[in-house]
Amino acid sequence: VVVSQPMSSMGPVLLGGMKGVPLMYNFYSPWDAEFRVRTESSGGISSRARNLIEKAIIRRGDGVCVMSEYMKAQFHEAHPELGDKTIRIIPGGVELDLFHPAADRDAARKAVGFPEDRFVILAVRGLKPRQGVDIVIKAMPDIISAHKDALLVISGDGPGRAALQALVYELKLDGHV
Repeated sequence: VVVSQPMSSMGPVLLGGMKGVPLMYNFYSPWDAEFRVRTESSGGISSRARNLIEKAIIRRGDGVCVMSEYMKAQFHEAHPELGDKTIRIIPGGVELDLFHPAADRDAARKAVGFPEDRFVILAVRGLKPRQGVDIVIKAMPDIISAHKDALLVISGDGPGRAALQALVYELKLDGHV
């Protein structure tokens, strides 16, 4: 069985209903850190309780799966006492038969409203500080120096929208973002 969310797997995993069943834990981020980023509420389960529940589920499992060295480091930072747990890195992937460049690039650009004559960078992200959209915006002056026609298209929304718009204005990137 593969689990990736402590709250939904807590009952079956910790209450003994899965004894003897192999268990792999997919670690995408520390549960408590993710909770604090996604909600402004301090209600519900305490931070300490979230960490204890996540640790208990990981201890019960046979191994941990992460998508990158970065997430492996995040795992060790969040749970240093579980350092001897078997960790496998399985990078995210793409089905190349389904997702590949369009045969007619100009038609594809036209279909989504992108200019046909510009160097386009597309960022599809939630506009939250942890998503790193600000880093791409800050890199735009260097990108523009190499590609005068560069255009950063950001598709997403979120609480960081106003700050990102202010950054674009501050860096004088009008017409490029």
